[in-house]
Amino acid sequence: MQETYKFIIDFIQENGYSPSYREIAKGVGCALSTVVYRLEKLVDFGMIEMKPNAPRTIKVVGYQYMKESE
Repeated sequence: MQETYKFIIDFIQENGYSPSYREIAKGVGCALSTVVYRLEKLVDFGMIEMKPNAPRTIKVVGYQYMKESE
């Protein structure tokens, strides 16, 4: 589960938005059903928040993305 959590943070830092379920599955090398389970657990533990049935709505609790100015 930590691998999934870290992937989400790294993805947001790199792209400025949260990953899709498929991107998470590909990034951590697991099935979509496993991603769903892990995300549910991360929500239960209060580590992330999500809007049901909405794409790219994963929000890491206590994390604020700030784009670096060039």
